[in-house]
Amino acid sequence: MDLVDQYRDKHGVNTCVELFGVPRSSYFNRKAAEQRSPSSADDVVHDALRKIIAVHPAYGWRRLQAELFEVHGIQVNHKRLKRILSEKALALPRNVAKRRHTGFVGLLGRYEGSADLVRGREFLPLEAFSTDFTELVYGNGRKAWLMAFVDVHSKLVAGWVVDSARNRELALRSLDGLVKSLKQLGITPVGRTVHHDKDSVYTSYAWLGKLLLDLGMLVSFSENGARHNPWIESLWSRTKHECASRLAEAESLDNVFAVVDQHFNYHNHERRHSALGNMTPMGYLQREGFPS
Repeated sequence: MDLVDQYRDKHGVNTCVELFGVPRSSYFNRKAAEQRSPSSADDVVHDALRKIIAVHPAYGWRRLQAELFEVHGIQVNHKRLKRILSEKALALPRNVAKRRHTGFVGLLGRYEGSADLVRGREFLPLEAFSTDFTELVYGNGRKAWLMAFVDVHSKLVAGWVVDSARNRELALRSLDGLVKSLKQLGITPVGRTVHHDKDSVYTSYAWLGKLLLDLGMLVSFSENGARHNPWIESLWSRTKHECASRLAEAESLDNVFAVVDQHFNYHNHERRHSALGNMTPMGYLQREGFPS
């Protein structure tokens, strides 16, 4: 903008805005705004913003606001900041490279609409499992993470793990628990389907390599977040409601795991489910010929 002002008399506005890559409308809007309401206070903010953008061209208004306060000592609310950015034409699109999805995430994007192998299908017992992470609040506001698998058909819960971090390690440990449970039931994981969302853990090479290559399982992705993964969401809702008082009394991660372990054992061996004809998940599986 300043370069256009500097050379406009010599070369003309049209030539200058084209040469310096400034939209003609933006240039004249700024000039009009300067004539309407010149403000020394805004000029101070404007000058600081120009310095910040010169160093950090990819910053949006939130990071600009933080930089103004922490580095330049200027406190400005978001409405005023956005107005100055607009009037001074500092909110122009900047030449920042767009993020590109590579690897599996990029491949998944090519098959949008066909990555969900579970929704709308009927499965036999132990053919498809729904999973996800959920946060548990325990004790005096402390937080833990839980991951488990629930059989879409029989409602059996398997492979539950509790830890302080939500990461690949937690996911892989939970997957190991699922495999162990399947072996106890006399079946192999090969060909079974695991359904979850597109969380970075579930699109990582470590997770997919273990699930697809090492275990020979199938992977299914929810196309619409929690709405297309109702089996695990229903489990989380019931678990948090029924375990709320005991979690509030828990003083450590070990206590939290004990609460979850007791609850899921009750869920599998004692709780009757109307969808199973008022049988327990383990009772239903035994009736279907699976060993206990």
